[in-house]
Amino acid sequence: DASSRLALPKSKSIVVLRANQVHVIPESDYQSSGNEPLFSATWDKRTCTWQVKAVEGSRIECSRQGVPLSDKPIRLYPDEPIHVIGWGEIEYQRELDTPQYAGKPTNNLTLDNTIDQLVIGRASDKISGDGQESRLELDSDDYIISKSHARLFREGKSWQIEDISRGGTDINGKVTLGKHPLVYGDRIRISDYLFEFTDTELKRIDHIQTGNLVASDLSVVVKDRVTGEPLPILKNVSTRIKAGEFIGILGGSGQGKSTLLDALCGINPATSGSVKIDGVPNQLLSKARPGAIGYVPQDDIVHKELTVDQAFLYSGQLKLTLKKDELKSLIDKTIDTLGLTEHRSKRIKHLSGGQRKRVSIGIELLSKPSILFLDEPSSGLDPTTEQSLMELLQALSLNNLTVICTTHVLQNAHIFNRLFYIHGGRLIFTGNAQQARDFFLGQKENTLTQTKSVQSPLERLYSTVMEGNVSAEEWENRFHEISPRIEPDEQGDAGQLDLIEKKKQPSAFKKIITLLRRQMSIMHSDWMNAAFLIAQVIIIGLLISWVSDDLGLRTFLGLIAAMWFGCSNGAQQIVGELPILQRERVCGLGLNVYILSKIIFQGAVSTIQCALLFLIIVTAGNFFHPPEFNKEVFAEELIERENPYILDNSSDQGVDEFVPMDEDMAALPGEDMEMPLDEAEEGVEEDFETAPRKVSHTGLIAFIAKNLYLKENILESGKQGIELDDGTPLMDEDGVQQTSSGSGIWEIITTCSGLRIGSFFLVTIVGVSLGLLVSALVRSSTQAVMWVPLILIPQILFGGFVIKLPEMSHLVRTISSIFPSNAAQQLVDVSHIYGRMTPTLSNRTETPLFLTSDGAEKKIEWVDELGKETSQTYKKISDVNTSWQNLAIRNEILGEHKQNYVLIYGTNHRSLEDTVTQRRDVRYTKGSNYLFLQPAYQAGTILALWIISCYIIIVIGLWKKKSS
Repeated sequence: DASSRLALPKSKSIVVLRANQVHVIPESDYQSSGNEPLFSATWDKRTCTWQVKAVEGSRIECSRQGVPLSDKPIRLYPDEPIHVIGWGEIEYQRELDTPQYAGKPTNNLTLDNTIDQLVIGRASDKISGDGQESRLELDSDDYIISKSHARLFREGKSWQIEDISRGGTDINGKVTLGKHPLVYGDRIRISDYLFEFTDTELKRIDHIQTGNLVASDLSVVVKDRVTGEPLPILKNVSTRIKAGEFIGILGGSGQGKSTLLDALCGINPATSGSVKIDGVPNQLLSKARPGAIGYVPQDDIVHKELTVDQAFLYSGQLKLTLKKDELKSLIDKTIDTLGLTEHRSKRIKHLSGGQRKRVSIGIELLSKPSILFLDEPSSGLDPTTEQSLMELLQALSLNNLTVICTTHVLQNAHIFNRLFYIHGGRLIFTGNAQQARDFFLGQKENTLTQTKSVQSPLERLYSTVMEGNVSAEEWENRFHEISPRIEPDEQGDAGQLDLIEKKKQPSAFKKIITLLRRQMSIMHSDWMNAAFLIAQVIIIGLLISWVSDDLGLRTFLGLIAAMWFGCSNGAQQIVGELPILQRERVCGLGLNVYILSKIIFQGAVSTIQCALLFLIIVTAGNFFHPPEFNKEVFAEELIERENPYILDNSSDQGVDEFVPMDEDMAALPGEDMEMPLDEAEEGVEEDFETAPRKVSHTGLIAFIAKNLYLKENILESGKQGIELDDGTPLMDEDGVQQTSSGSGIWEIITTCSGLRIGSFFLVTIVGVSLGLLVSALVRSSTQAVMWVPLILIPQILFGGFVIKLPEMSHLVRTISSIFPSNAAQQLVDVSHIYGRMTPTLSNRTETPLFLTSDGAEKKIEWVDELGKETSQTYKKISDVNTSWQNLAIRNEILGEHKQNYVLIYGTNHRSLEDTVTQRRDVRYTKGSNYLFLQPAYQAGTILALWIISCYIIIVIGLWKKKSS
C-alpha cells in the first residue's frame, strides 16, 4: 500500500522500510498507549532517503542526535538513529539492489580483455546510446545516480575513470569532475554504492561488513606491582562502532584509554570478553586477513633512517603482492593524499612530528584496512599540526574507513562522530561533543559560559569528572539511565569468517628479501655506520696481532673478538624496533620471517667483520712476529715427505750377510775399482724402478704453510716408516719396513684451514644469536648494552685457553664444555695439531708440556755478576702446546706419571730426565700422528645447538612480549 503502519517490538530488531510512507508505532503494551504513533517516515524520491517528523499529539518523545523531532521533516540517515525515550533506538539501514552486468547480478566485475570501457549508471528501461556498450547498472530507485554516471576505460596498460554525471563522482572521498587515473586500492563512491579498484577487478564493498566493531564485556586484569593482587584496569566495557565512524577515546592519564584501544585492536587482548570486527574475533581476523586491522602506536612506527619513499616501498612489498608499477602508483597516490609529495626524498628523521605521524598512518593505509586504530596520534604536536592531522583522519573516515583513536586534547572534539569517555576503567559515556557537554556539564553550562574562562566548555570535562565526588560506577549508571546498555549480537561468527576474503600475502622468501634490503638501506643511510664497523675490526685485529707471538693466544683472542662483534651487532636490533615489529605483526609479518632476516643480515655483516679480522690476525701476526720459515728448505722437505726412506730387505741377500771378494774381483796392478761416472749413473738409474715423486704448486703450499702456521702439520703427516720404542724399524714378513698411511698435502691444508675458519664463522653466528636473544628479552637498549659484557666475560673464563682444561676442576670442566667459546677453541685445537706427530713430553711437571717435534732449542745469553758471559740453552715448548694439552691429556689421571731416571755412568747415582717420549696421562706416544676429527664434530654440534636454542628462545620471548 502507499501507506502502511509498522509495529516495533520492544526487543532489538531490524526494520526494513519499503513502503512510500510508514507510521512507526509501539506495541500495544508499550506505556499502555494503544497504537499511538511514535513518528512518521515518508520516502523522498529526489534525495533517495526517508523524511521523518513527529506525529501531532504523540505523548512519546523521539529525538535524533539529542534534538527532539518536530512537525518539520528531516532526513533519516543510516548513522543517525532515532532515540525513543525510555524504549531504545531505531536504526535505519538502506538495502541496495545488486549491480547488474549483462543482465546478471554481480558484486565483483572482472576487468578482462573483453572490456575496454565500462559505463556505470542507474538502471533504466530507456538508455540512450547504441546499446552495445558495457554497462554496470545500479539501483533503479536511486535518483541520485545518473543514468550514465561514470565511465571506466583503458589507456595503455592503465585504467582511467571519467565523470559523466550531473554532480560528480566521489574518488577516495573527493568529488572528481572529468578524467582521473585509477591505481590499486582506489575507492569509487556512487550514491551509497562503494567500489574498490584492484587493477584486475572492480569490487563492490559497501554490502560487505567492513569496519563494524562489537565489543562485549571487555575486562582487563593485571597483577598489582605492590601487593601482587589482581588489579582490574578495564571493567565490563561493551560498545558498538559502525563502519566509517570516527571515534575519539577520552579520559585522564592512567584511566584505561590505551588499554581499551589495545584490547579492541587485539595488540594486547582483554582478560575476558570478546571483540568482533565484521562478526569475526579480532585476532582471528588479523590472521585470516592480515592488514584488515591498521594500528599506529604512539611511538613512530617507521625506521627514521629511511627516506619516505623507502619506508613506503618496503612496507608495500611486505604486505602486498602487486607488480612493481602497480605498487609505485599506489605509493604515489598515498603520499599525495597525505600531503608528503615534496618530502618523499627526505629521511624520516628530518621530518617534523606531524609529518612523521602522517608517514606512519600512510604505511598502514597501503594495505587498505577496514578499521584503523591510533594511540595518541596528536601527542607532541602543535595545535595547527594537530588540527591538520585530525582533519586528515576525518577525511579517511568519510571514505568508509573506521577510525578509532585515543586523545587527551578536546579542542578538536567536534570532529569526532562520537566520543568515548573512560574513567576508572569504565566506559561512562558515548556520544557526540554536544551530548557530552550536556551530559557532564548539564545546567552548569549556562552559568559557566557567563564567566570569563580560558577553557572551552569541553575542556572542563576533565576537571568535572576527575575532581568531582562522583565515582566512575555512578557516572556509568547515570549514562545508562538515558541510554540503554549495549546488548551485542553474538551470532554469526563462523559464517562471517567464511565471507571474509583472504588476502594474498607475499611469500616468506620475498618477505625475507625485503627485510634484508630494508636493513641494508638503513645501514647505508649513514656512511659512518659501515666505517665504524670496519674501523673497530682493523684496530682490534692489529692489537691482537701485535700483543703476542703466541699463535694460540692470538687465535683465542680473535675468537672472542669475533663473538663480541656478532653479539654487539645483534643486541640492539629487536628491542630498538619493537613498536615497528608489533605493527608489522598485525599486518601479517611472521616471527620466523622476522627473526631469520635478522640472523641472516647481522650474520652476514658480522661474518664480513670476522673474515677481515681473520685476515688481519694472519697477515699482521706474521708481520709483527715472523715465523722461522725458509721456502727453499721447505720445498726440499716436501719432496722428502712425498719420497720417504723406507727400509727394504726383500732381496735375496740379507742385509747383514758379508760377501767376501774373490781373486777374480781383485784389481790388476795400476788399476782401481772405480767405474766411469756415466756408467755409474746408468747403473743407478737402472736400480730405481721409478723416479722420485715431485710436488706441484710448491710456492702456493709454502705460502699457506707459512701464513697459517701449517708447516709441521703438512710435513709430519706424510707416509712414514714405523719404528718401535727403541728406534728399531718394524718390518713385515717380506722384510719391508711397515709404514703409516699418511695424509695428502691438500687434505691437511683444507681440513686445518677449514676448521680454523669454520670456528671463527660459527662463533660469530653464535654471537649474533646471543645478541638477538638479549635484544628479544630485555626492555630497553640500555639493558641490552649492559648484558653484552655479562655474556662475553664468561666466554673468556671458560674458553679453555686462559684457563686450560687440565687446570680446571671436574665440575668447572663439565660446565665449560657447553660454552660456545670452549667449543670454538676445540675446533681451533684440532686445526692446530691435526696431522702433527706427538712431540717429546716434559718429565718433571705435573701437567705435561709438549715440546717442539724437531727438538728445537733456544739459547739465552747474559753477563753474570762477575762480568762473565754466560748462556743457557732451553728446549722450546710447542707453539700449539695448549691445543695438545686440551686434546691429548687424560685429565682424570693427570699427574699419574712415574718419572724416568737414568743411571750416571760410572756411579750409583740416578739422574732425573727432563723429557720423555711417553706418559701415562697422555693419550699418545711420541711420533704418533694426530688424525682425529671427533672432537671437532662434537664442537660443531655444540655451536649449532647454541644457534638453534637461541632461535627458539627468541621466538618464545617475542611471542610472550606480544601476549603479555
